[in-house]
Amino acid sequence: MTFFSIIIPTFFSPRLTEVLSALKQQTYYPNINEILVVGQDHFGNLPEDQKVRIIHVEQNPSAAHNRNIGAKAANSEWICFLDADCIPMHDWLEKISELSLDKNIAIAGLIDLPYNSNYWTICDHLTGFTNQAAGIVNKTRIKYVSSSNVLIHRNTFLNLGGFNESLPNTGEDRDFCWRFTNFGGKIYLTRNAVVKHLAQRSTFNNAWKHIFQYGVDTAKFRLIHHANSNSVWKVGRFLARIPIVGEIVGLFRVSVRFLVRPIVQPTIVKKIKYWPGIFLLDYSHTLGMISALRTYATYS
Repeated sequence: MTFFSIIIPTFFSPRLTEVLSALKQQTYYPNINEILVVGQDHFGNLPEDQKVRIIHVEQNPSAAHNRNIGAKAANSEWICFLDADCIPMHDWLEKISELSLDKNIAIAGLIDLPYNSNYWTICDHLTGFTNQAAGIVNKTRIKYVSSSNVLIHRNTFLNLGGFNESLPNTGEDRDFCWRFTNFGGKIYLTRNAVVKHLAQRSTFNNAWKHIFQYGVDTAKFRLIHHANSNSVWKVGRFLARIPIVGEIVGLFRVSVRFLVRPIVQPTIVKKIKYWPGIFLLDYSHTLGMISALRTYATYS
């Protein structure tokens, strides 16, 4: 029997109790060796579960830092990263581990939303989780995933240095996946392992700010690996730093992506009413990248 350590970073998550309750209902619950909850929270209010281990972090670090702490403390050969606002379906662990487990393979599942999510939450979701959005993704092999729902061999993760803690918001996922795949790792996606992401973006402004920050972190990641970038990126980086020109080129970039996306991802067609929101948030992402490129010459 294969055993797993589930690692959940938290900072006073209002959904943590629901996540832990869902883990207790897993079909593979006997295979869970431990559930490591790392960070800051109302730990005294958590439901009793002998498998839950609390690791309190004094400061308010990033989720990347908390995940790294959890991975180092884990007792299992295999670790699953799960966010404190992502509710796993009852067979999540069974499904995410149904592929042949290999040290050079990471397995990711899909990220879904509650059925009553509002317009801007859905647009945010479809923009931010392009590679893992339930009902949209039609691939089985990908290069980049969110660490909200992923399984990986513990020693492989640690030997690659874990998450880059200088990218505290979303860039650490992209950075780790880049290192993992460039060292020969493969990332597979299973559409059967689903979590419900309960984070809601109540307004356009909330979604815009969230995706803008995502763009900032994407640019930081690209600056870290600038030496490995292609000529298109290098030209784009130069143009992005020119006032007005950067915004115009960015709008052109988003327009091309908008036209190409239904071709490379045909399932997005059925979400046509969200296309205007996706277009706006993609431009927010681009403006975040431009902002970072104008702020940093390099990043590490």
